[in-house]
Amino acid sequence: MARYIELQQLVAKYGEATSRLIKESWRFGDAIRDGLPAYLGCPADRVCGVPPQGEFRPGQDYRDAAYSFYHDSPNPTMLEPIIMGLYVEVSYAGRRGGTWVLLAIEFWIAGDDMVVIVHRNGRPVTVPIMPSIDLTPVFEEIYRELQIAFSGELDASNPKQTMGFIDRT
Repeated sequence: MARYIELQQLVAKYGEATSRLIKESWRFGDAIRDGLPAYLGCPADRVCGVPPQGEFRPGQDYRDAAYSFYHDSPNPTMLEPIIMGLYVEVSYAGRRGGTWVLLAIEFWIAGDDMVVIVHRNGRPVTVPIMPSIDLTPVFEEIYRELQIAFSGELDASNPKQTMGFIDRT
């Protein structure tokens, strides 16, 4: 019986770690989505949370459906990185429409830190998990990824990042 109790305790810790990852990923992801427009100096509707894979409507904010755990079973129990889809649109100067990029942002907890990876380069950015989050290093990494995408260095075969056009008529 003692071994079974040890397994139960291990399962409880696993559940707590999974719950913490989901809660903190959600908090970090929402803060990224809500804070990035101010960092970039763009209108708020140019940054949206979208599903991390599959189809979506450009410019529509999917809120909770922007996270990989939303698409899992009603009770996600896997302790694995959380992926968030982030849509960023850059309007054409003086013209209608714009160009958008879809970024997949991965979240993982390591000790008391959130590890955030903006896919393409996959360079991890570590941010302490605290009540007040300083996301400046994450915003800088997202900006760097957008520069790469818009400077023509985007590898079209990279499935983790997608680019398209939108007509704002």
